Amino acid sequence: MDLKGKVALITGAAGAIGRAYTDELLRCGAKVAICDLDIEKGEKLVDDFSLKYGKGKTIFCQCDVTDYPQFEESFQTTISAFGGLDIVINNAGIFNDRFWELEVDVNLNGVIRGTLLAQRLMRKERHGKGGGVVVMTASTLGLMSTPCAPIHCATKHAIIGFTRSFAEAIAAFVRIVFPLALCYNAFARHQNLLIKINHRISINPIKVNK
Repeated sequence: MDLKGKVALITGAAGAIGRAYTDELLRCGAKVAICDLDIEKGEKLVDDFSLKYGKGKTIFCQCDVTDYPQFEESFQTTISAFGGLDIVINNAGIFNDRFWELEVDVNLNGVIRGTLLAQRLMRKERHGKGGGVVVMTASTLGLMSTPCAPIHCATKHAIIGFTRSFAEAIAAFVRIVFPLALCYNAFARHQNLLIKINHRISINPIKVNK
């Protein structure tokens, strides 16, 4: 895939999935805004990817997807630094039903905020390039019931429904990614769930480092 000249913004980019997204986009020629709460990890990623792909290909934006003004600032910083925005990946997420209100705010509301910001700021009249791609990181748990984590499961079901409905509403290029078992500590306690998922769906695995 040739993405030379394209600009991407990724939330939760300092995590395992976010790093994999970033690495692949850079490999294909895109420039990437690494957006994450963790300043230390985010800045280290910029340094690491600068060594691998050259300087000026990545920037770091501290971004809390539950904080709309800060989230919007990440978009504006990206557009200012790279001259536009073509790809938005709503990837930030947590897995902790104990803190369910935060889980819903990050996993679902964060995706909605990111998508609406993309719709608004990627338009030509707002210094965008007149369109682009929005990608959501959902989960295979959004395709089934999950008694051990009902709230997390609900957020992933909601992301899938939102994505499909939003794409139909605005005829946009919106896509969903369904990663499996990438919350290592959580799934280590639920091996039976992994076996159940493997039996119910077909998976084309891509290895993501911890």
